[in-house]
Amino acid sequence: MDSKTIPEELTIPVRWEQSAQQETIWKFPVSLVGHQTIEVPCDAVPLCVQVQHEVVCIWYRVSPDAPAQFRSIYIHETGHDLSPNARKYIGTFQIRGGRLVFHVFEGMDASK
Repeated sequence: MDSKTIPEELTIPVRWEQSAQQETIWKFPVSLVGHQTIEVPCDAVPLCVQVQHEVVCIWYRVSPDAPAQFRSIYIHETGHDLSPNARKYIGTFQIRGGRLVFHVFEGMDASK
C-alpha cells in the first residue's frame, strides 16, 4: 500500500440525500443603522455577519426558490442599550481597526 491510499477499514461510506430544494448561501449587505428591514427567503438561516470591502454583510443559508419575507435587523454598538425587539443574535463585527464594535440581531417585528 502506498502512503496516499487510505486503508478500506478506515473509510466511512457517505450517502448524500438529495433534498427537494437545493440550498445555497447568499450575502445581504446592510446599513450601519440601529434598525432596518431586509427581504430574504422565508427559510433563511443567518450564518454570520462580517465587514467586506467596508460594507457590513450578513450571510444566510437559503433556498433560492422559497418565498420572500421581511426581517428586522438591529445593530447595536457595545455599551449601548439593546432594543427590546432585538431577539436572535447573529454576530459581532468591528470597524475602524477594532475601535468600534457592533452586535447584530434579528427581530420578530418585521411588517411589510
